[in-house]
Amino acid sequence: MRYFYILFIASFIVGCGESDDNNNTNMAEELASSLLSEQFAPGNGQFSNFENKPFSVDPQLFNFDGNNVYLKVYDTDGNVFYLGRINKDALFSIELVLPNNDSIVAYDIFTDSANDLSISGDFVL
Repeated sequence: MRYFYILFIASFIVGCGESDDNNNTNMAEELASSLLSEQFAPGNGQFSNFENKPFSVDPQLFNFDGNNVYLKVYDTDGNVFYLGRINKDALFSIELVLPNNDSIVAYDIFTDSANDLSISGDFVL
């Protein structure tokens, strides 16, 4: 019984060989080299899927009572670009690196005071 099993497995392995289909092309034959260091990019090539876009908000406009002002900047997909404390007495500016097709980010600004309301808005870049 064991010999029959070994013979069966051996015939199965032999049957798993390469096909005779002539429609398959060998990708290795098409490439001159598979080394990344031998694949050259044009001298004027650039990566431009993202661009820097300025974002700014002035917390003084909201007349907050709290001492600590916090800002969250995010996109419509929920990706957070900034989350942290900002100076409540100065304009806050930051450069955001966003995909070229993103033109609006949302922001939430809030304080540590129970008297202040949380402010949410959209910023068109």
